Amino acid sequence: MNFYKLISTILTLTFCASLQAETATVTFLVGKAEYRDSKTSPWNVLSLNSIVSGTGELKTFSDTELELTWNEFDNVSEIGSSENIQVSKLLKNYEETTSWDDKALKRLNKLVRKKSSNRIKAVAGIRRTEVEATGNKDFYWMEEKEVDFDAAYQDFLDGNLAKAAEQFEKLLHQNPISENAEFARVYAGVTYAKLKKSKEAKEHFTIFLRDFPESTFKSYVEEGLQSIK
Repeated sequence: MNFYKLISTILTLTFCASLQAETATVTFLVGKAEYRDSKTSPWNVLSLNSIVSGTGELKTFSDTELELTWNEFDNVSEIGSSENIQVSKLLKNYEETTSWDDKALKRLNKLVRKKSSNRIKAVAGIRRTEVEATGNKDFYWMEEKEVDFDAAYQDFLDGNLAKAAEQFEKLLHQNPISENAEFARVYAGVTYAKLKKSKEAKEHFTIFLRDFPESTFKSYVEEGLQSIK
């Protein structure tokens, strides 16, 4: 096998693996629909909560209404009656018609909901207990109020973008590498982008790529940097 065939084979396998990793759940179904994993697999009747893979194929009938929710993004794809379609085509249509920030936010929002009970634990200054342990009670700095990530996130969802940006900034200042810092950094960048503050958005995205080079949001942030003028 020559070099170019080898590269082509690797890219094909990588693409197929990425499709296999993408799954969707049947979240609405009227009528009958069938699904198969590959061209050589048998057709199976779908029901609510059935899982389909990015490498599979769907078939609907004259009375069918079908909705799939992509498990990675929480995005819905609608399939009408009397269709025979590759699941990968639905995913491609979604990728091509959805902006980078919408894709990033859908994925972020899903992960944040899973972590909604988490709170930022970083505190600026010196805690009273730490000072008392040194025996020097005259040396004490007032603690800065901890920023609640969930509150900042809710401000973002409610459209209070200026307030959300301020809260994300404080959160990142208190602890730039906390568990929620990865999310906060992306939200801060997207918030500033929505506020048309390109300089601040670029700054947060640049820091994000530096601090979280292995993040699953890397491609979205890179696309965001390219799209911001």
